[in-house]
Amino acid sequence: MKDIDCYKLMKKCPRFQRCSVALCPLDREAEKRVYLEGEPTCRLDFERLITIADDGLKEQYGKFIGVSLDKGARFKPLNQTAVRTKSAQETNSQK
Repeated sequence: MKDIDCYKLMKKCPRFQRCSVALCPLDREAEKRVYLEGEPTCRLDFERLITIADDGLKEQYGKFIGVSLDKGARFKPLNQTAVRTKSAQETNSQK
């Protein structure tokens, strides 16, 4: 049943049908996945992930970062991307 719930959550992602990442921030069982160096990483923006995952994202994302780093995945943490995006929006609104 847990695999089905995990699949349903990932299926909510707008990139699901064409996605090829081995480690998904929406995958509650990312530690079971295999990552090979150089494989693509998730580039979905943080705001969309929050919309998809609702309340459980912070805890799940913390786990995802740990698993990804343990497996050698190189990526830009989404929280840094979100901060940069917010700063850019604030700068644009001040102009």
